[in-house]
Amino acid sequence: MYLSKLELHGFKSFADRTVLHFDAGITAIVGPNGCGKSNIVDAVRWVIGEQRTRILRSDKMENVIFNGASKRKPLGMSEVLLTIENNRDILPARYDEVQLGRRLYRSGDSEYAMNGVTCRLRDIMDLFMDTGMGAGAYSVIELKMIDEILSENTDDRRRLFEEAAGITKYKVRRRQTLGRLDATRKDLERIRDLTDEIAKQVRSLKRQAGQAERYKKARNRLRELELALAGIEYARLAEEQSKLSNETTGLNEQTTHATKQETDQADALNALREKLLACEKRLDAERADLYGYIDKRRELETERRLAEGRLESAHDERQRMQEEQETAAMRRVDMTQEIAEVEKALKEAEPALHEAEKRLTAAERGRDTRRAASEEKQQALLQLRAEERAHEEEHASQRRQLDKIVGQRDLVQKNMANAETERCEAEASLAELRALAADTETLRSRAAAAVDQTRIAFEQAAREEAHIRECLDEALDRLHRLEREREALEASARLLESMLTSYEDCSGAVQYLATSEWSGGDLNTVADLFACKDADRVALAAALGPFAGCIVVDSDHEARAAIEQLRRNGQGRATFIVLDRIPDTMASESPRPEQAASLEECVRIADRKGDSGKYARLVRLLLHDAYVVDTLDEAERLASRAARGVRVFARTGEWVDAQGVLHAGSKEEGDTLASGRLERREQLETTRRRLRAIRSDIEAAEGTIDKHRTEMAAISCEACRERLAEAERDLAKAEREATQAVFNLEAAEHRQEALTNKFEEAQAFLEETGRESKRLSEDLAQAAGNLNGVQSRLVEAETAFQAAETESRVAAGVYNDASLDALKARNRYENLRRDLDRARGRLQELHDRTKARALRIDELDRKLQQAGSRLEELATEWPGMEEQKAVLQEAVNRSEGDLQAIRKDMGTLEGALQGLRDRREQLIHQEHQRELRLTEIRTRTEALVDQVFVDFAVSLPEAVAEASILAPEGFEEEAAREEVSALRLRIQAMGSVNELALETWEEEKKRLEFLTQQQQDLEEAEKTLLETIDEINATASERFLKTFEGIRHHFRQTFQDLFGEEAVADLVLEDPAHPLETPIRIRARPGGKTSSTTSLLSGGEKALTAIALLFGIYLVKPSPFCILDEVDAPLDDKNVQRFMRMIRRFAEHTQFVLVTHNKLTMEAADRLYGVTMQEPGVSRIVGVQFDEAVRIVERASRAA
Repeated sequence: MYLSKLELHGFKSFADRTVLHFDAGITAIVGPNGCGKSNIVDAVRWVIGEQRTRILRSDKMENVIFNGASKRKPLGMSEVLLTIENNRDILPARYDEVQLGRRLYRSGDSEYAMNGVTCRLRDIMDLFMDTGMGAGAYSVIELKMIDEILSENTDDRRRLFEEAAGITKYKVRRRQTLGRLDATRKDLERIRDLTDEIAKQVRSLKRQAGQAERYKKARNRLRELELALAGIEYARLAEEQSKLSNETTGLNEQTTHATKQETDQADALNALREKLLACEKRLDAERADLYGYIDKRRELETERRLAEGRLESAHDERQRMQEEQETAAMRRVDMTQEIAEVEKALKEAEPALHEAEKRLTAAERGRDTRRAASEEKQQALLQLRAEERAHEEEHASQRRQLDKIVGQRDLVQKNMANAETERCEAEASLAELRALAADTETLRSRAAAAVDQTRIAFEQAAREEAHIRECLDEALDRLHRLEREREALEASARLLESMLTSYEDCSGAVQYLATSEWSGGDLNTVADLFACKDADRVALAAALGPFAGCIVVDSDHEARAAIEQLRRNGQGRATFIVLDRIPDTMASESPRPEQAASLEECVRIADRKGDSGKYARLVRLLLHDAYVVDTLDEAERLASRAARGVRVFARTGEWVDAQGVLHAGSKEEGDTLASGRLERREQLETTRRRLRAIRSDIEAAEGTIDKHRTEMAAISCEACRERLAEAERDLAKAEREATQAVFNLEAAEHRQEALTNKFEEAQAFLEETGRESKRLSEDLAQAAGNLNGVQSRLVEAETAFQAAETESRVAAGVYNDASLDALKARNRYENLRRDLDRARGRLQELHDRTKARALRIDELDRKLQQAGSRLEELATEWPGMEEQKAVLQEAVNRSEGDLQAIRKDMGTLEGALQGLRDRREQLIHQEHQRELRLTEIRTRTEALVDQVFVDFAVSLPEAVAEASILAPEGFEEEAAREEVSALRLRIQAMGSVNELALETWEEEKKRLEFLTQQQQDLEEAEKTLLETIDEINATASERFLKTFEGIRHHFRQTFQDLFGEEAVADLVLEDPAHPLETPIRIRARPGGKTSSTTSLLSGGEKALTAIALLFGIYLVKPSPFCILDEVDAPLDDKNVQRFMRMIRRFAEHTQFVLVTHNKLTMEAADRLYGVTMQEPGVSRIVGVQFDEAVRIVERASRAA
């Protein structure tokens, strides 16, 4: 197998399509520096998949595309094709010839091809994996890789060994398997969390399913009872609606008759109103005439007064105008004289202006002449200053060079002293290094013991953490149960509080007062205040009877305020018990019946801290003659012997008194109110007590959880794991330090030798720099003389420039003075001219005003004449107007008398009409009340029908008509309502019930089973992946160690072939227990040397060492081809001959392509290619003979 052909187009400097044919054996590529030889090596790397731009000697991938030259434009694409003869089936391909292709466009798009078919980069990487020919393998070696192979960073060196061992694919599989393992563990963790959560949900749903079943039974019974009650209510409303309809019809007929009577009276009243209207219109007309005449008389009076005022005002204005005319004549004379004076001053200022401008022109010419002379002197001065700076820079440069040499000499002398000190210190450190080796071995033993102890502690912490985690999970489950129970109790408490505070079981009046602000305190009924044991509750409710719903107030004032509130808002009636009215003492007590408990003693005041005293009289009032026994028979027996007024109650609620009155049977409304409120309040107190206990349990559970979490944090299994890892790292560090101590000892010996050489080189440097310092001192003295001459001429030039500058400033001062005088003369002339213009303007304005006042005086004379004439006319019209006013006033008085008579008749008719209207309104009101009640009944009926339809999807009218929801025989409505209330309380106490819980439980149960199966599958997959990783590690380690030992053996032999029998080399694994990760160290000591550290080898020795390692790898796993880029550059002729003998020996099985400048290498080549750059920036391939190749190399050497 070998490379047969390489095609390049647009790759780096190969702008044109270029083809290279390779044969088996050795091919050499030669050419001068910078011609593009190494671009051929880069092309091979690039086409087999290299992605690192650093390896391709570029900073970005786009730079591999030809970027243009002086006569060429940049190309938009780069393409390389490589043909490989696969005659030994090393590549896992079905073809004897494999062609690889790669393209890159400037847009960033990239294409790969295999035998003309588009493929992926991964396909190419898989093709070359573990063949020794891929990107980064040992088939392509360049000079700079020598240092990388031998450097302290062993990653590049390890890749060569792994490629040779063929474990790259195992490491890829291991990395992929680790990725799958990590993903599996994450999935497993997520599945476990999900399984735990769903398991909790399944347990919760199981409880909810049982609750949903109980809820369904209660709801069905509630539906049956509510439908029966709705049917009864519907029939009751229908009967009342029929009765109200008949009453409304009768009221409607009475209203019609009353309306007819009212209409007749209204017609008579309307006739009087029309007569009144006509009278009012006549009166309005007469009044309008009178008021109009009065207004006209008032207007004439006003006009007379205005005419007199205008006459007086015109008189005053004409007199003022006459006075202003006289004043204006005097001002006209003054202004004419002022204008004459300004004209005279203007004529005198004009000659002075012309003289000032002539002086300014002469001063300007003098200033320009002096300024030009000054600028000429300044230019000469600047040239001399530039020359001075040039000499100063030359002098400073020579001074810097001298200072630099002096500084270097000082530094070298200091380094010599330091080197001598270091040499002494190195001798002293050898003993310390030997002691250090012993110490590091002791530290390694201690570190191993620490690892064992830490591992034991970690396992113990893991067991404790698992136990505490189990306890924590149990505590969390208990906390969740308690929180759910707390939420249910809180909902029940809120429901009971709402029922008690809304007074829904009391009358409408009580409910209204509970929500209104009629008192400063809370509303309390008797049932709210009394409390007792559960066994006595029914008896107490029977004893209270109708008093259970009575409102208890402190004073009459509160009671009247409540009654007034009810009256004002029409909210019905309520019964009040006023505590202040209850007497302190009751009538004489009757003897207590034997074997009976007093209800008064059984009662306590509920929830009234500190206030129970004021309610004692209330308890005494209501229960002083009430006693309780177990059964009705016992009550009858005791009552027959009791004193008058005593009542004996059975605990069933039935009772009998001393007069023989027996009260028994089913429960009554009053009993239901008292017992219901007493029972609900007891339920509320029980619920609150349970809530307090639950909250205490929750706090305890949270404390337990915090305690477990604190214990887990204290255990810190993760910290133990980190300590174990830290101990293992310390152990590895101790082992590395023990190995390093040996290497440091060898390095110290070599360091002593290097310091001696450095001292001798420093002495030679001091002699050479001494001679250079003497020469620079002489040059520095000459530069200083040149600088002094220039500075003397500079002083003379500065003196001449300052004199010229002084003359220029004097001329500028003369110019400034002349300019200022000219400016003053110009300003005086301009000011006089503006003063003249303003005076002429004011004179013209005065003339215009005088003319306007003359016209105004004429106008005022005419107004005075007109005002006198009008006053004479008004004096003539005034006497006749007084007579006309008296006639009009008399007509108005007559019409007002007629109007009063008509209004009196209308008042009588309106009184009768109002009585008829009141009767009709009363009938209409009664009819309206019936209609409102009918509407209310219809609304209640419709609401009942709608509610039944919404709640139960049943048409109530049809059900009643078909008798499908009629109550069964013996149906007790009151008992049914009590059962409905109890069922509602039970349903409400259940809280939010998930009716789909049963179905959801089945679904979540199946989901839990599915997730549990998935968890088992993932755990099995995790186990399989771990086994796979162990298997991969074992196989890869075995192959690596086998290959390593082979390479190690051949490396020793090859190193001795190149360096002689006395040379010693070896390969060492730092940690043989972990061969897949441990660094690989190279020890190489050519014959005649004592140090085995590769960093101390010369460039040629490093190159031969790397070549020995490369051929040691080839002896274990040969590469079909090998490309060496100027690897022979640091070798002398003797070592090149050794190198080429080695190449010839391996050329039988490996194809070699050598990029070289060496003549000996070219002599050994079977074929030569020359790379030239005849056109700047464009590389070409030419076939060359050996002599021509030698000339190319010699020209390249001379150019270098």
